[in-house]
Amino acid sequence: MNFSIVIVTYNRKKYLERCLQSIKKQTGLKFQFEVIIIFNGEMSYFSTTKADFPHYHCHYLSKTTPSDARNYAVTKCRGDYVFFLDDDCYLPENYFENLNLDMEWDVLGGPDMTPPDASTFEKNLGHALSSPLCMGFTYKRHYVHTTEINVPANESKLILCNLWFKKEIFTHQGFKFSNNLFRNEENFLLKQLKDINKKILYNSKLSVFHSRKSDLKSLILTIIKSGECRVKNFSQLPESQELIYFLPMVFLLLFFYWMLNPLSLLGYGFLIYTLLVISYVVIYKKQLKPMVIILHYVILISYAFGLLVGLKNYLEFIWTQREKSKTPL
Repeated sequence: MNFSIVIVTYNRKKYLERCLQSIKKQTGLKFQFEVIIIFNGEMSYFSTTKADFPHYHCHYLSKTTPSDARNYAVTKCRGDYVFFLDDDCYLPENYFENLNLDMEWDVLGGPDMTPPDASTFEKNLGHALSSPLCMGFTYKRHYVHTTEINVPANESKLILCNLWFKKEIFTHQGFKFSNNLFRNEENFLLKQLKDINKKILYNSKLSVFHSRKSDLKSLILTIIKSGECRVKNFSQLPESQELIYFLPMVFLLLFFYWMLNPLSLLGYGFLIYTLLVISYVVIYKKQLKPMVIILHYVILISYAFGLLVGLKNYLEFIWTQREKSKTPL
């Protein structure tokens, strides 16, 4: 068995069916593979999925974290490689044509793209996510640049909805996803692997279609949770130079200061930033959409707020542990 595809799903039947159909429709396959589907606390469409896709392996788990579900899935895999694919993603028909299993690598990943049939809001969000002015150096997680094929990478380029691992990393070397992270769990694992010089590659052509959040509320809540989990990553690996990810907090503080002092010179800074965003969108996206500009601010501010929430929770945890240590036996 060449590889195992792992999909963890919860309450997204429509997306899951589209994902599985895209696997079924793959062309020119030269690999042997299996599909492992983990129903994480969701039984309502477990039986119908088993019936509709009889050659795929379905497993039910009581509701747990996505990390724990993925760790469980690895124990069921027979392939030499494990491909983690999200249930709200689907594969282009030629996806596996861009896969090279003969090349030496330990981890391989590619970007996610906005589906062509996405709504206007989702497409605008896709433009913001693929902008370095919004996402910093993580924008390549959502950007297809055809010259970057099998190039060395770190966690800033890779995303768990489209990520490959040698299975021996989990089965023989004892690595796993951190169970206490609800989001960003791959970042923590990739940092650990990078520290021991595992070969981690990025292939821009190895891309998937990934559904975007369809409204502002769900987007904001998701981004806040990402910021919160980033602090958890930092607390577990404080020496991993994560401070660069805390820059949005500076953006948020300066933005609030400007809102309270609109006549300050900071206004010129935000004007310049807005003009840079407009220029980027016009040059690279060939259009000017006000919502794309707004989404730059929404994402940065939401992420910064999530960092503050995570920092607050972390400091409360440290304080609680300190107080417990003072309690006499």
